[in-house]
Amino acid sequence: MPVPYKIQSSGSKYEIGPRLHLSVIGACDKRMYAAASRFLRRLAEQTGIFYDNQGFVTPADHDSTDQLVIRITRPGKLLLNEDERYAINISSSRVVVTATTDIGGIHALET
Repeated sequence: MPVPYKIQSSGSKYEIGPRLHLSVIGACDKRMYAAASRFLRRLAEQTGIFYDNQGFVTPADHDSTDQLVIRITRPGKLLLNEDERYAINISSSRVVVTATTDIGGIHALET
């Protein structure tokens, strides 16, 4: 499991509800969409809240105002020293993940 390098709490909390919608914005590999879809299924299993409004995450899901947004700059390469950093910003209305590569975005979903 990825371990965050640094955690800085802002005190904000986001409450997961049935209207959660996830979007991926930016250039990424198809593995990002598969990971985001798996994330929604696992979240449903763990919370008992089912997200009928979004079965799978696809390139069509790219609304920057959604409740969970993953911003990716470029597809990652499976090489040593690839940039896998990510930041997760949480407010009471949404969660925004920012990562240079989709590999970082996938790690953020695991966190």
